[in-house]
Amino acid sequence: MDRKALDASSSSQNDNIVFGRIERARERGVSGSGFTVAAADGSSFFVPASLGHQLQLYPDQELDKTEYDEIKRRTELLQVRVKALDLLAMREHSAAELRLKLLQREFSEQYIDAVLTSLEGAGLLDDRRFAESWIRMRLRKNPCGRALLASGLAMKGVDRETAHRAIDAQLDEETLQQALDAAADKLLRRKGMTREKLMRSLMRKGFRYSDVSDAAAARLQASPEHGQEAYNPDDF
Repeated sequence: MDRKALDASSSSQNDNIVFGRIERARERGVSGSGFTVAAADGSSFFVPASLGHQLQLYPDQELDKTEYDEIKRRTELLQVRVKALDLLAMREHSAAELRLKLLQREFSEQYIDAVLTSLEGAGLLDDRRFAESWIRMRLRKNPCGRALLASGLAMKGVDRETAHRAIDAQLDEETLQQALDAAADKLLRRKGMTREKLMRSLMRKGFRYSDVSDAAAARLQASPEHGQEAYNPDDF
């Protein structure tokens, strides 16, 4: 909002009431000057130079309450956006987990929702893209099957349809087999791993029974030495 918009938003009954004042300031640890908006009650907040110039603020400028509230709203929205972008710069986030992190920093829920909507509209926040990135990471670090991938994405706040679309896009039969092989080989490094233990562990990782059975048979021959037991698919 520019200076004219700020002036236009002021109500006639507050035209002669000074609620706050603009002061030149420098935020500690931040290059470039900004502004302090000081209220009559002694409270104040910092406005970065970029936003201050956009709003055409200047030292000793007097504000009525409507102007003061609008500047504070714009400042808080900017703070939320900056923090959200900082978090997204580190890695992809789902909308739900980004929202939670911002809430934990005690930002206003109203401003968080507005910023998330804006980021989604700009393509900077995308649950489908997050889900695909998370699946690739999970398959690389801790291979698992479709069922476990789906439950993991649900815990991240990704809706069921988006999760399954992402899984379909990332997990074809070849990739699934590679994940199963990697998981089986990793489990076999444990001492005392029998065929039955291997199968149970792979089933818990969300792989299909038929695939698990083939993988176990290829790696461990059923014998008394390997602790052979009678088992049934329903046991898993």
